[in-house]
Amino acid sequence: MSTKSGELHLPPQTIRGDYYIFKLETQTNIDSLIDVLNQDSTIRLAQPVFINEAGGEEAFTDRIVIKKAPWLTQEIYDSLLGYYNLLDVGGSRNRSDVRYVAVTPDAQATVLETANRLYGEDDILFSHPIFYGREYIKFEHPSDPLYQYQWYAYNPYVFEDEWGEEFPGKDIEAYKAWDITKGNPEITIAVLDDGITNHPDFPIDGLIDTLDLAGANRDIPSIDSNCNYGTCDSCGHGFAVSGIIISDHNQFGIAGIVPGCKLIFIKIVDDANRFLKEDDLADALLEAGRMGANIISNSWGNPFATYTDNIGDALNRLTNPNIEGLSCAIFFAAGNEGFNRVAWPARAPQVLAVGATDSIDIRWEYSEFDSTIDVMAPSGNVRHPAEGWPNAYLAGSIMTTDRPGDSGYTPFLYQTPYLPFCYSCGGEDLIFADSIGYDYTCNFGGTSAACPQVAGIAAMVMSRRPDLADSNYLIYDIIKYSAEDQVGPSYGIEADLPGFDQYYGWGRVNALRALLAVCRGDANNSGQIDMLDVTFIINYFYKGGPAPEPDIRLIDATCDGALNILDVLYIIYYLYDNGPAPQICFEYGD
Repeated sequence: MSTKSGELHLPPQTIRGDYYIFKLETQTNIDSLIDVLNQDSTIRLAQPVFINEAGGEEAFTDRIVIKKAPWLTQEIYDSLLGYYNLLDVGGSRNRSDVRYVAVTPDAQATVLETANRLYGEDDILFSHPIFYGREYIKFEHPSDPLYQYQWYAYNPYVFEDEWGEEFPGKDIEAYKAWDITKGNPEITIAVLDDGITNHPDFPIDGLIDTLDLAGANRDIPSIDSNCNYGTCDSCGHGFAVSGIIISDHNQFGIAGIVPGCKLIFIKIVDDANRFLKEDDLADALLEAGRMGANIISNSWGNPFATYTDNIGDALNRLTNPNIEGLSCAIFFAAGNEGFNRVAWPARAPQVLAVGATDSIDIRWEYSEFDSTIDVMAPSGNVRHPAEGWPNAYLAGSIMTTDRPGDSGYTPFLYQTPYLPFCYSCGGEDLIFADSIGYDYTCNFGGTSAACPQVAGIAAMVMSRRPDLADSNYLIYDIIKYSAEDQVGPSYGIEADLPGFDQYYGWGRVNALRALLAVCRGDANNSGQIDMLDVTFIINYFYKGGPAPEPDIRLIDATCDGALNILDVLYIIYYLYDNGPAPQICFEYGD
């Protein structure tokens, strides 16, 4: 609505651009009010705000997104526009069959009615209003307490509850998985987030491409070299997510999960810290695939949004190789509202939804859940409330990269009375900003911190088995079925039941187990199966030779859980008698 609304004594609740959302008194006759507003020449459009099944507000403008059928001719398309009193106002930046149309003042139907009627046309594959009030958010937990170490990769600590019972720390066993791979430069991960520049702890050639779709350079068609944060001095989400994935192993800073891979970064949050509209987000996702990403990591979403065809179409194009030849593995954070409903787009069937656990494998109460959750990953330490610091009760404690210098999470948090310290993982010692440096933060958390860990594990699997890089749904299966099941409570309302359940999905991810699933028989961990593996196994069994590293289960070529001479015979049969290659294996001897 225009500023004329001020004369109607309707205080605005939400504003974006030149559209306003108002909440009215219950006795207001909405239909009559809308009629009056639409007769006002200073108001472009007035219509209701709807509540979707997730409880979210759905507001839209006079524009509709449609997808044309391949057989739709320009002549018939023009006649449809005329029949419905529509004006073609442009199209998707990377999908020629997706167009945006505006409802003209001559239209006899509302925007929603017109969209529904278009949906019934055989020549239109989908149609829905462009949702203008649908705001996406980053799934971080920056208000959680701070811890020092990368315990999610290696957690040797023992935790004690209030009754004195001790629990061993849990992690994704990245420290063992690194003995198998630290990444492959042929594998590329895309991160869609708020901003990034280079960082001292990123590999020199790690950040290969950036694209600004939301900031000052959004109209520049070429690849931009700097997706900066504009005026948002306290923002650092994109750095934190990217650091978990790509930080180098270089004797300082932190260790990323796959420093040997490549990273593409796409800026989808503008300089005022607002996400792109949903139609632009769909294009941004597709842009990542077309730029060469094998994996797309998304630590954002909307807990109140429901399925839309526009993003669903982009996800189909990215994951179904029969459409555009793309087969990206896509990961979304499940959300941090604690609802019995995974956020959108994490709940989409084409992606893997990632929830969050603590350092002893208990699901964080903020981590959203339902039948669409897939896996869990660590995010925050167990509770260690600090006396006088109520903000320290919930633990977001992932150590990762922050914006270099005097902007980002660390300067913002430490220079306020909010929480001027971090806990170490054991919860006994305090750490201050000066001791970790202002290029890092140790309080990142939420499902935002869990999601890039899973994307990194997917990159590990593809790095070790490049032949699987185009098998995205197989990658999903490997991550799900290699996860550690029944890690949470064995009883109660939120019990972690055998197999899949709505609280933990298939379990908490494990990088080592995911790699073991795809490299059985490679006993000497060389990257290929040959007679050297036969010699290695025989030396180990019969001549006192060394055990396979990092895990003895590399021997298990037969995938029967037993390690013996049958594994040698299986490899020989495969190498010299046309026998089957060792299969993807989820036998761990549990």
